Amino acid sequence: MKKLIAVLLVAIMIATVIPFVAGAKSIGKRRIILKGKVLKVSKHYLVMKALKANRLGRKLIHKKVVLRVTKKTKVLGKGGKKHISDLVRGEHIDVRAVKRRKSKTLLAKVIVCKKDMKGKRKMHKFIGKVISVSASHITVKVKKTNRYSKKFKKKTLTFPIHDGTKIRVDDEPAEITDIAKGDTVLVISKVPKGSNFFGAYLINKITG
Repeated sequence: MKKLIAVLLVAIMIATVIPFVAGAKSIGKRRIILKGKVLKVSKHYLVMKALKANRLGRKLIHKKVVLRVTKKTKVLGKGGKKHISDLVRGEHIDVRAVKRRKSKTLLAKVIVCKKDMKGKRKMHKFIGKVISVSASHITVKVKKTNRYSKKFKKKTLTFPIHDGTKIRVDDEPAEITDIAKGDTVLVISKVPKGSNFFGAYLINKITG
């Protein structure tokens, strides 16, 4: 009888402790859903004004929220995947984020663009020599620009490459592997007026 009672007590303890431990792990990572407008975009951070939120994000409503953006952050919109540099000030977005204990900054997991902000981007053009290139970035020593990009002439810029980036060689479809260090390229970036964060919308290798 004593053995049976002991077995039952152990079973009760296990049933109590396991959910508690699992719950403790999940507390460290809380999902927060925010709906609002973009205020500022940079390579590693997104600043937004939260207009709506789920229960965990209620305290952030009508406040300025800073979100950390990483390579794992998914940016989605009309037509499929986008890049963080495609976001425009004033654009409506939905964000799924998490917050860990002892951290004041939210980590953006998914950003969904709700509306296409046509007409609010400037087309910047850069022509120069490739310093380095990879599947995710291209670095160019700029020699020529259009009127929107004059202040970046003779500077070295790094452009993120994303799924929507168009790659060309003499205006013909190509792969990023067709571009190498020392090549002359035209890089086109569509960004909001005043932005210094350029994502590569089109990269065209010039051989002529």
